[in-house]
Amino acid sequence: MTIEQDLFRRAHVVVPGVVPGATAAALVARAREESVRRFSFSTAFEAHSVGRILDQAAGDLEEYFREAQTYEALVNDVAGPDLRARVFAALATVAGGPLSVPADRDGRPYAWSTLRWLPRGGVIPPHCEREQMEQPTHAELRAQTTPGAIWSWYALLAAPGRGGELALHDVRWDSPQGRAIYADRGAARQHLPVARADRVAPAAGSLVVFNGSLHFHEVLAVEEGPDRWTLGGFLLRRRAGGYFVFS
Repeated sequence: MTIEQDLFRRAHVVVPGVVPGATAAALVARAREESVRRFSFSTAFEAHSVGRILDQAAGDLEEYFREAQTYEALVNDVAGPDLRARVFAALATVAGGPLSVPADRDGRPYAWSTLRWLPRGGVIPPHCEREQMEQPTHAELRAQTTPGAIWSWYALLAAPGRGGELALHDVRWDSPQGRAIYADRGAARQHLPVARADRVAPAAGSLVVFNGSLHFHEVLAVEEGPDRWTLGGFLLRRRAGGYFVFS
């Protein structure tokens, strides 16, 4: 199954064995060093990234592109070009088309991924990726891509002891429940019962791809250590054909 065939489904695709265990452990160890800058997703919940996520750039694209260079240097120092090659090969198999990293009008490349860290108690609340494409930070990407789906992907580097599953809900962004959630985020849980969600808990090293723009999804609370570490980003369909990979 390719992501194009999966466009209107809640299903997900798992590709095992994409990130070798030694590479994952080395990346997590480097990311934990005090000298490595980490960014908080929000003051309202516990989730962090190494590398600035475009959706979290808050309009400061100069910082975003500086951090993209710093992040790329860190990953290359730890894993060399092999990690990106392995991830792109797996994503190309799922996407069914060529992949590339987008650049802005000045030729600055976007980050192809970021590391995401959820400590004990960490969560990522229910959301749809379609929201991020409306932000000013994504204006140049909108001009280079076709409107529609944004596919989310992540490779699990370190699994928590308990919790931290991806929960995929059978509620579309454009459904009556979706509109009710956008009108009152505090009421999201009544429309998104966790008991009815598909829970995704891949083995470490596996890569997961799903339609993050169509259905609400979340990362459930990490209940027991160790922390949850992933490498992840997004796929967008290029106007010129193929797909962009960015984070």
